[in-house]
Amino acid sequence: MKRLSSLLLCSAACLTSAWGQTLTSIEAVEYEPNSDRWVVSNGSSMLVTADEGATWSTFGSGGATHGMEVVGSTLFAIQNNVLRAYDVVTEDQIGSVIPIGVTFLNGMGSYSNSDGDFLVVSDFGTGRILKVDVTDPTDMQVSTLVGNTGTTPNGVTVVDQTAYVVNWGGNASVLAIDVETGEQSTVLGNSGLGNCDGVDHVWGSFVVSSWSPQRLSLFTMDDEGTWSEGETLVQGSPLSNPADLSINTAGDTYAVACSGNNTVYFGNLMDWNDVTEWTA
Repeated sequence: MKRLSSLLLCSAACLTSAWGQTLTSIEAVEYEPNSDRWVVSNGSSMLVTADEGATWSTFGSGGATHGMEVVGSTLFAIQNNVLRAYDVVTEDQIGSVIPIGVTFLNGMGSYSNSDGDFLVVSDFGTGRILKVDVTDPTDMQVSTLVGNTGTTPNGVTVVDQTAYVVNWGGNASVLAIDVETGEQSTVLGNSGLGNCDGVDHVWGSFVVSSWSPQRLSLFTMDDEGTWSEGETLVQGSPLSNPADLSINTAGDTYAVACSGNNTVYFGNLMDWNDVTEWTA
């Protein structure tokens, strides 16, 4: 298993506004590989940057309050318990669905197989994990994968047909859920982190954001699926309530939405040593 412990952060950027666009009430950021850019939720709007926050522009006319995920040429975004689909080229909304019985849709991951394209979405309020068939984003089909995790599920990422879910609360656990059967197990019972929010995977490892402490942590996974003790990537300032995060396709750059100060923090995973911070 390739480890990232030798990597150091070589560049980072925190930006609150640029070119008249102001980040407010941000919660999630998502890498959009079709155009090599990043989309951030901004409440009643979404903003996009192709230069790691030096400039921002508006993405379409839709909004997002929580998790986002790009599948193919479609951006899926949660806005107040409505799951919306947007064409990443035209930036037009092409579909939406309101899952029955949800109280707080939050994080999501995705996977594709011979059956189609799917999202795995957490309901922070009820503990449910939803599975959404988005093969046709104009006609999304929602089902329940797990009725109640027994936790407060937050961020989700999917690797090899397994959804990894980080949880809110003290000494939060990390769950593994089979995306076909819904079978649930605990891969990390005592993370030592409080209020885990976002998660994404890179090179067989996982990056997790937490609020207590304010940290981005790196976890590796052994051949049996057990997670290691976390290693600190970034802790404290400039992080402020780091929420959902995303890693680019190349696996060398990540971004995390800091909901405490409405900034997006960009870091380079290839060499996290010389930190540069930009503020507007």
